[in-house]
Amino acid sequence: MASRAIKLLTFLAICAIAYTYVYNFVELSDRDFFLLRVFPWWLLVTYGAYALGSVAWSAAGIKNCDVASEALAKEITAATEDLKSKGFVFKPAPKK
Repeated sequence: MASRAIKLLTFLAICAIAYTYVYNFVELSDRDFFLLRVFPWWLLVTYGAYALGSVAWSAAGIKNCDVASEALAKEITAATEDLKSKGFVFKPAPKK
């Protein structure tokens, strides 16, 4: 079974071939030809707006994870102490 990437690339290749065929070999009115030329840009802008909105919606919906933050800080401290016990020397962070 093909992966999702192969299916997507196949679909995009078929769409590109169909678009090229219509663009070059089908007689269209001036209005239809204009719409055909603008269509890929419209798709790109629409996808960009969707992606931006999706990321913004996800970022707005993030909740504070205090428990996870504390657990991560404890793991970092434990890892630091473990490395120090094995002889690792940490360089101080550069001051800004």
